[in-house]
Amino acid sequence: MAATEVEGGRRDDRKRCQGHKPNQSSRDDFFRWLFTVAQRKVAMITFDVLIVYDFALRGR
Repeated sequence: MAATEVEGGRRDDRKRCQGHKPNQSSRDDFFRWLFTVAQRKVAMITFDVLIVYDFALRGR
């Protein structure tokens, strides 16, 4: 029961914030999307570097 009450409180806070600043939610969504895209790019680059490093070590 305590968990559902806490979740309900969080939802109410979110609704109140969105009602107070209408432009805030779209801006937050944009930054969240930007962050996920950047995270994926960093993960892909890290993975590529690890693969190249692995091949370099095997070549020795």
